[in-house]
Amino acid sequence: MLSARNAILIALAVFLLSLVAGTISLMGPPDSNGAAVDSYGTRRDGFRAAFELLKAFDITVERRIEPPSPDLPIATTLVLWVPHDDLVANEPAYLERLIPWVERGGRLVVAVPPRERHSASATMRANLDGDEIDIFSAVELAGVQSIAISLKETNEQKSSTTPPQDVHSSTARQKQILRSLEEAIGMHPIQFTTSNAAVSGSFDKMKDRVQRLQIPTENVGGLKIVESVKTSGKIECERPGGERWTIAAAFERGEGEIVVVAEPMLLMNASLGQADNGAFAYDLLADGGRRVIFDEFYHGLSVRGNPLWLLTKSTYATVAIAIVMLLGLELWRRAIVLGPPLEPTNANRRTIIEYIEAMARFLNQGRGSHPFVLREVRAGALRAISGRLGLSQAVHDPEVIASTIAKRSPQDADQFRQAMKRLDVALNKGHSLSESEAVQVLQRISRCL
Repeated sequence: MLSARNAILIALAVFLLSLVAGTISLMGPPDSNGAAVDSYGTRRDGFRAAFELLKAFDITVERRIEPPSPDLPIATTLVLWVPHDDLVANEPAYLERLIPWVERGGRLVVAVPPRERHSASATMRANLDGDEIDIFSAVELAGVQSIAISLKETNEQKSSTTPPQDVHSSTARQKQILRSLEEAIGMHPIQFTTSNAAVSGSFDKMKDRVQRLQIPTENVGGLKIVESVKTSGKIECERPGGERWTIAAAFERGEGEIVVVAEPMLLMNASLGQADNGAFAYDLLADGGRRVIFDEFYHGLSVRGNPLWLLTKSTYATVAIAIVMLLGLELWRRAIVLGPPLEPTNANRRTIIEYIEAMARFLNQGRGSHPFVLREVRAGALRAISGRLGLSQAVHDPEVIASTIAKRSPQDADQFRQAMKRLDVALNKGHSLSESEAVQVLQRISRCL
């Protein structure tokens, strides 16, 4: 029978099961089943093959989901391969903090596709107003721009593909939505071609290994660099007519360098095994045996907004389990009665008169109780009268107090002196003081109060 108690227990069980299932799912790698464009991706646009290539040659390689930190070791290559534009625009501070790390000797490799490649997203960006922070401004390369090159045209103006602007008709919107979905899952068609490559500067070590690269035929990435920005190395590809364009460039920054690759398809699964792309990927990332870290924070593989991720850490999980166990024990202890129930007891409250009588009987049972009571009454009376007259609490001389009383009432002062004398005489008797004498002295003192 489904009672209220059973319904609550079922709801708690479902909650606990969902909590455990969510925590277990977070303990696994956020690989999106290999469908994403990141180092977990196993489809055409992923670059899991580049990650496995480095591991196969015993290069220390790892992924980082937390934000990139400037505390990384200097002998490290941090790879940001196709970071999401919205994450870069919303959280550029982590990239800006990497500049001091690069200047101390770190190495940053960034790959950004041309905006014209994804027509739907390019159209939406074109319709947005305001300046947007991109990856180049975040790493302080404002004079570098990613452009699209077509290998079917020799005129650069004709080769730059502009996104369609007709987004008002329902048919155009449907086509663009379909195109966006295809781009997101790597199903949009891409034609590849092989181009001759020329390396120079800091890339000279690749000269014998990187001579031909497989790249997309349409909207292949290129770099437009202003003359004021100096490069330490370039990789250039040739068009069918012999004209060259820059596909990758290195920029010195202090003791380190920043490498910008304009064509991310060079390292993606579809192209890594073609031409000299594999050798290019190894030499670019390993760079003489450096430790390689693939940043996945800017791919969106982070734990922001999911507090269950803390339970995957042993410290937080231990504390959480201990708290749950203590709460469970406390609830169990409060819910289960050990032994027969006790009869309720009524509170026994005495009046102030009953309390005074009880204390008086208690004090009268001791030897020398009468002098003790008189001494306490004497000290209390002096303290009370001194406070009432505005004298210091340290004044215990009856004559000083009597002199102050006499200023107001000489009769009360005489009565106070007589009462204190009788009290001092009674105290001198000590143990021989009778109860009746003590009562008479107390009565005299009470009249002074």
